[in-house]
Amino acid sequence: MALNNCSFSPTSENIRGFSRNETIVKQVNEHMNKFFTYILILGVIGQTSGQSTDILIWEKDTLNLYSNPLEKRTDWEKINKSISEQIHDYQFNANNDSIIEISPFFQNYKTEWKLEKGKLYVTKITTYHDLGLRLDRINNNKLPLFAHWLTNELVVFDGNCIVCESNHSRNTSVYPNELILEFRKGILVNKSEYQNRILKKSKLSDLDPSEYREYLYSKINWSELGKMDKTIQAFVSIQPDRNGKLKKIDWENTYLISGNKMITDKKNKFLKEAIRIVKSVPEWNVILRCEEIMNQGLTIVFSQEMKEKYAR
Repeated sequence: MALNNCSFSPTSENIRGFSRNETIVKQVNEHMNKFFTYILILGVIGQTSGQSTDILIWEKDTLNLYSNPLEKRTDWEKINKSISEQIHDYQFNANNDSIIEISPFFQNYKTEWKLEKGKLYVTKITTYHDLGLRLDRINNNKLPLFAHWLTNELVVFDGNCIVCESNHSRNTSVYPNELILEFRKGILVNKSEYQNRILKKSKLSDLDPSEYREYLYSKINWSELGKMDKTIQAFVSIQPDRNGKLKKIDWENTYLISGNKMITDKKNKFLKEAIRIVKSVPEWNVILRCEEIMNQGLTIVFSQEMKEKYAR
């Protein structure tokens, strides 16, 4: 499936789909930049209002951004760490009990951007909890700062989410209305509007978490896998057709995580078992985003604990 214009990342700590936690990111982060086109098979489908931690002021409108444009800088991790440390120090000095742990991967602050005469500027950086801290500089550059580094697309969303997901305070949901803004060296050069919608909802989406775990893990042939002396996570990405049936496996984004290793060998017994389970799923969510059917994903954790609980 060709990648569409929507820069979507399915980062979720949800048992129903992909798990991209900080441990995995630290271990295999060099591989993670390619996993951004699919969503969870059993993501929460509903009507929830979305609010981003990164906003765009455009004329009289305040718009929600899917991502922080600072992430497109080559020194993003350094900048993110610096901002987070300033917030951490401020909270510590204020004797605030809700200290936010510093992470080089996830931001603990909000950004505000402004589009003025076709040029994009970062104008404000504040904490999540409005503790009075407002940064006026990025490195040695005073705000507002022209986003000269940005030659990429930004996604603006609106409406109630039709697939609702979030991770580490980051919104990764799918919304009915999206606006794709294309920038070249910080200057707006093009825009495209899309209407997203659910074409088909899988019946498995209605299962509660315990029912879903029972459905999934009771299907595993645990006896064929032998003793589980380590935990292995399987991540499978698939392309459904418009009727919700499996069209094909997306092998580029299908893999195992074992310790600090990523395994893509199709002959691996755990990956083969994960594929067998995926092929047994009767139907998948069908979600149209940016005029393309989105890939769906499924994760399975192979461990001794899961074997003891669900083996029959």
